Amino acid sequence: SSDVCSSDLQQLEEKMAALEGGEPCRCFASGMAATSAVLLSLLGSGDRLVMSDANYPGTAELARNDLSRLGIDVVTVNFSDLNAVERAMSVNTRLVWGESPANPTMRITDIAAIADIAHAHDARFAIDSTFATPIATQPLALGADYVIHSLTKYCCGHGDAMGGAVLASAEHMHPIESAGQIHLGGVI
Repeated sequence: SSDVCSSDLQQLEEKMAALEGGEPCRCFASGMAATSAVLLSLLGSGDRLVMSDANYPGTAELARNDLSRLGIDVVTVNFSDLNAVERAMSVNTRLVWGESPANPTMRITDIAAIADIAHAHDARFAIDSTFATPIATQPLALGADYVIHSLTKYCCGHGDAMGGAVLASAEHMHPIESAGQIHLGGVI
């Protein structure tokens, strides 16, 4: 019944929020659905996305191919070089996107330092924390505005169920709930 599914989903979102130390959590059909919801809900033509040059290939291709086609300025940079990240920022930078540890290189991002750079330029910072899981890293506590997980991988643990999650403050989650879930439809 739909009540059982709704209850299961609510429990999943509550548990992810508790593990990450944030509220709320919204779940999606896959990690890429969660990623797409964040990127397409927050960015528009003329905006700049500063993105780590080490990302899950699906995320990198979405940014390079689709976001660029939509008029979004996508700039990739090595997030290990904080000066390079600072130089990539512009007045049009709306979002900074990282992944730590990055897939497939396992490069680590200094989440707090990148969050500081983003916030100094009035941009938001999103981090894909799939590999780390909430057990190893809690990016919201380090200054990230959004945390994204592909639940298909380590949070599920078996690779037998697909899912994705986005965590943020209630204020930051509003566009993800409206545009990301309702308009893009990648709900779990």
